[in-house]
Amino acid sequence: MKKLNDQLLDLYLSKWSQLRGVLLSYNDKDEEGNENDDSEDDATHPLLIKVNGNFPFAKSRIMFFGKETNTWYKEFVENSSIDNILKGYDEFYLKKGFETYNSPFWHYFKALIDRFEDVEFFWNNLLKIGKNSSGTPQRGLINETEKHFNVIMDEICILKPSLLLFFTGPLYDQYIKRFIGEFKIKEVVGFCKNEFCEIIFVDNPDLKAFRTYHPQYLNMIKRKRERENKQDITTQIYSVIEDQLYNE
Repeated sequence: MKKLNDQLLDLYLSKWSQLRGVLLSYNDKDEEGNENDDSEDDATHPLLIKVNGNFPFAKSRIMFFGKETNTWYKEFVENSSIDNILKGYDEFYLKKGFETYNSPFWHYFKALIDRFEDVEFFWNNLLKIGKNSSGTPQRGLINETEKHFNVIMDEICILKPSLLLFFTGPLYDQYIKRFIGEFKIKEVVGFCKNEFCEIIFVDNPDLKAFRTYHPQYLNMIKRKRERENKQDITTQIYSVIEDQLYNE
């Protein structure tokens, strides 16, 4: 059987030729089909993931999702290559380049990873191709991603995570449905469904998943919940991970 990273590479290679043409063409035109002079709207490089050598032996494997990949190695260009994109993921995530990155998202996950040394965490994004600026990509780019690079379920099938954690907030539920599948929400005691909920995928009910807010918002509401004597969301996330780790 092929190694996991080889299986991921085969997946990306199967999409690359067509995807490359689509992204180069997209960056030449705007949403209305006119010449694109605004590089901030250009499609960036797709988020291609890989795992380290410890991954197959980890007691628990957790795939965590952010929203979109802002300015990921700048706009997609003629000489963009799979090897260089995978090298970027390796340098930034597997070799912990993110530890020098000043953002609430990565500060949060550094603490999470440090707390659970027996867990293999691996990073993904719900929208795998972002724009060359911050925020949700344009509708046209999301549509092109869905049509030509709808690979998240393939990545899940290859890597077989024990748990999915979506730090994407309720407004991105539409993209979970588009890129992974329809789901039902199961409320968790002590939280409204927007804050923290379990996701039950209709076609993959054994795929365990939870959704909460982006870490920046989790930090913002932490003190408010403390004043209201409500359970901390991060504490609940830790509880979910511990349950997964010790009851597999």
